[in-house]
Amino acid sequence: MTAPLLVVRADASAEVGSGHLIRCLALAQAFRDCGGETVLVTRGTPPPELADHAVRLPAGVSEESEVAQTVALAAERQAAWVAVDGYTLPRGLEEALHQRGLRVLSLDDSGTRRAAYADLVLDQTATTSAYGDAEVLLGPEFVLLRRELRLASVARERGAERVLVTFGGSDPLRLTRPVVERLQERGGFHIRAVVGPHAEALPPLEGVEVIVSAPSMVPHLVWADLAIGAAGSTTWELAFTGTPSVLVRAAENQRAVVDTATSAGVATAAAPDPAAIVDALAALAADRARASLMAENGRRLIDGRGALRVVQILRERAGLDTIDELVFHAARAEDSDLLLRLRNDEQTRRNSLDSGEVPLAAHERWLSASLRSPTRRLYVVHERGAPIGTVRFDQRPGETELSWTVAPEARGRGLGRRLLLAARCMARGRLIATIKRSNEASQRMALSAGFHDLDPSREPATFVLDRP
Repeated sequence: MTAPLLVVRADASAEVGSGHLIRCLALAQAFRDCGGETVLVTRGTPPPELADHAVRLPAGVSEESEVAQTVALAAERQAAWVAVDGYTLPRGLEEALHQRGLRVLSLDDSGTRRAAYADLVLDQTATTSAYGDAEVLLGPEFVLLRRELRLASVARERGAERVLVTFGGSDPLRLTRPVVERLQERGGFHIRAVVGPHAEALPPLEGVEVIVSAPSMVPHLVWADLAIGAAGSTTWELAFTGTPSVLVRAAENQRAVVDTATSAGVATAAAPDPAAIVDALAALAADRARASLMAENGRRLIDGRGALRVVQILRERAGLDTIDELVFHAARAEDSDLLLRLRNDEQTRRNSLDSGEVPLAAHERWLSASLRSPTRRLYVVHERGAPIGTVRFDQRPGETELSWTVAPEARGRGLGRRLLLAARCMARGRLIATIKRSNEASQRMALSAGFHDLDPSREPATFVLDRP
């Protein structure tokens, strides 16, 4: 059976920033994690995770041609849904998709898209609808967070010294440098500035960590005690991590984000003036009780499951079965008994390169070393709160080896392929899977996930997938 397809139309640029593409990446990840496939249509450079399934519109393409190409692609591929996100996209796009009989999801937080032609509108900032009779998913319950953030360990004791400064992909008001300099003058802060790919370059500043075009914001969000930034997608990511923030409205279409975040008590707002911004940050740093309350409010407001909620609704509206998300939890010492049971399962041993039964003492030594290793990532995968398998990444120079198991009680439901599709998106570069020739089921999974058999004459088989 062909996997349902979600076509996404979104851009990132100096004019519109990166937020539209970031939240569409989160939606695409969740759609894939629930058994679907995605194609991104964009004018710019796609994120690495979506690059292997992306269509780049040629520079200078007219709006008419852009609409025609997007509609033709979605129709030809029989897309279950087309997601449209961006206030600079052609105004006639939703109407053309609708007239072709395609389902349209309009992502909008400014009321600028044409809701009359959307089957569903997603506005993750509003609490009341401004979209007439259109069916609307409203509010932070549907905030789209990327998989890597949802999987990150965000619970920790926070101080008030580490300050993250990030004004998005483009920083249209050019606030990063003057805000950082004001923070330096104030003193007492460890400052990290993340500069987006479309923002003005920031020169080296003494005592300031400057990160340009960060491949992932997650380490920086988790690192920070406090944050300063433009209102947008990052606002909700900071709330999820429990990071109190000072928000600046860099554009009129960010007003709703500021209003919702401040009303919910997860952030405070400041005028786009460096002195006012730093004063607000200093006041927040000095009031630990207020900062702690903001952190609690943020974690309560954003539970990280918004993308899954949206995908389940999309599947329902398309007449597809709802599929529970596969959740990857970093393995812990407490998982020892489960991991040993899965490893010593008869079928697992038969398919393993080392088919011997593993004694408890040897397993505990292996697990302890695995949890300490800087080159190994080990996950227990859950569905509906129950463990259904494991995934392991072993990093080597130039490649990452991927290994997986499916629990005996979870076999026969297509979970292995879904697990592998989700796992392949969690690593970059070359992925390697070493599989016994007799293990035909795992070979089929690898092929269906885009791997190819490097040398069909070799035993064991080596399956390879090169990712951007």
